[in-house]
Amino acid sequence: MQTMEFVAGLTIEQALTKAAKTADKSGTPVEAVVNDIVMIVNKNDKVENLLKEYHQKHNLRCEIENVRNQR
Repeated sequence: MQTMEFVAGLTIEQALTKAAKTADKSGTPVEAVVNDIVMIVNKNDKVENLLKEYHQKHNLRCEIENVRNQR
């Protein structure tokens, strides 16, 4: 599995698109790290679905931080 880490310069959609294209070309899953959120991108994954999953993980992360800060 190849790991791609995206830090700055690309939008989330651009980063996930690049990871999806890499997975399609190589035929193996790609681990994409976008803003400290880890995504596993497989061959034939749709970018729209990857964006939804990213936002779900991001929202969960924010909720967890909010709960921690309330204590």
